[in-house]
Amino acid sequence: MRDQVAVSIYQLKGGQFQASYTNPFTTKRVRAMFRTSKEAEDFQRKIQVQFLTDVLTGFSHLPVGQFLDEYLKLGPKAKIVSRGLPFYLSFRETFGKMSVMDVTATSLDLWLKQIKEERGYAQRTLPNIKSAFNHFFLYLIDRKIIRENPLDKVRIRRGPTKRERTHLSKEELADLLSKIKTLSPTQVHPVCYFLAHTGCRLGEALKLKWNEVDLNMGTVKILESKTGEGRLLHISGKLLEFLKNHPRIVHIEFVNHRSVILKVAFEKQT
Repeated sequence: MRDQVAVSIYQLKGGQFQASYTNPFTTKRVRAMFRTSKEAEDFQRKIQVQFLTDVLTGFSHLPVGQFLDEYLKLGPKAKIVSRGLPFYLSFRETFGKMSVMDVTATSLDLWLKQIKEERGYAQRTLPNIKSAFNHFFLYLIDRKIIRENPLDKVRIRRGPTKRERTHLSKEELADLLSKIKTLSPTQVHPVCYFLAHTGCRLGEALKLKWNEVDLNMGTVKILESKTGEGRLLHISGKLLEFLKNHPRIVHIEFVNHRSVILKVAFEKQT
């Protein structure tokens, strides 16, 4: 049995509470912020119990980043990456070097609000981000690294089901496509032209292959969609003519070795 770790609680000028202790494994001072004294006291008890219980604390002092690496090796297509690389990178930057036991509901709630503000996410996007990381914390519980999922105490208000959309007139759209063509005639313009004439998602356009395009029938098969179901698109005469004159790059419609850069650039704007 280990000696009990002393966790001190202080009330700050702003009304919040700070709990602090020295991690006996790393000898570093750890501080965590809470809205109420009860949350701080719950954290105090959790830390003291974790350091007293050998079964749980053998690894709980290790950094979050180490467990993220292990988690992604087991599931390379985990939701924390597949649902959005930008917020995964933000999470890793914020919590990667922090001990798993020091990640609290308050720190996660503040992080969610921060990325919402920085990236302009809609309120309804936050539950999806929370859900993606929920699987990671359940993995830590299954491995007996932590006892409780800190996300269980994070409450997110659901936003409106739809975000306000901006609609362009035909003239505005033509002007936008013209400017894109001037800036990137062979890279970005073909994709944007296709999206404008079909309403496809970016990921669908980037995965499109020539054998899914029927120039005789004027149709495009979308095999991989967000819903998991394919669909058949009937394309306009303008798009059909555009595709007939579009150079074929390997076996894929619009993608070449720089397509990943294009995809990331679009994701940063959404």
